[in-house]
Amino acid sequence: MIDKIKNIIWLIMVFFTACAFVQGLIMLQPRVTKLEERVGLCDSRYTQVETRVSGIEIKLDALLRQSEETGKDIKDIYHLIMERHR
Repeated sequence: MIDKIKNIIWLIMVFFTACAFVQGLIMLQPRVTKLEERVGLCDSRYTQVETRVSGIEIKLDALLRQSEETGKDIKDIYHLIMERHR
């Protein structure tokens, strides 16, 4: 009698474990879909930020070239002034 009860309890535990496993698999699909959507959004944001950073780098390079040219102009003017006052 006790063996029959143990076997029935064991079968019930196996059944509930299998049900829990199947439920976990069923609930996995929506979570994976949500994660894929979030990864897609993160990827698009990353691309936008990368584009902005590239634009900023281009502008900084242009400003650096301008400042170098301005520095050369100032040095040239300085040398001209120094030559005239000698």
